[in-house]
Amino acid sequence: MGMDGAPLLLAGFHEAGHAVVAAALGLDVGDMHVNADDHSGGTLTGSARELPFIDQVAIIFAGLEAQNIWQCRSELEHKGGGSDYERFCTLVKDLPDDWRDRLRQLGYERANRLLRENKDAVEFIAQQLIERGHLTAAEFKRLIGS
Repeated sequence: MGMDGAPLLLAGFHEAGHAVVAAALGLDVGDMHVNADDHSGGTLTGSARELPFIDQVAIIFAGLEAQNIWQCRSELEHKGGGSDYERFCTLVKDLPDDWRDRLRQLGYERANRLLRENKDAVEFIAQQLIERGHLTAAEFKRLIGS
């Protein structure tokens, strides 16, 4: 399902990826939005601090991995990718470089597996975000049936 050149699709799948992986790992998902003007977005989730480290990394990189899986590419850089990488760097700042690289790889793999296991939910949430521009926590919960 290639979706080249559509920045709003990129933002929609990016945010849907974060939300669906967070929900799959047992976190509450709050309000979500994508902005048609600048193709940005955001997703609020409950704290991941109590989750295993790999799961925390999976949530961080779930948006970028969703973009890869659904082949959402754009000439414009989605703003979320930079802040996601900054969050990862903050999380692993005290670890040796080789551990950081391995955690990044394992986090991407975990996100990839969860996204593929929840493919229909990711696509549906992305579609709803793109059409509506935002979803409340209650709407997200209702849409994914939890």
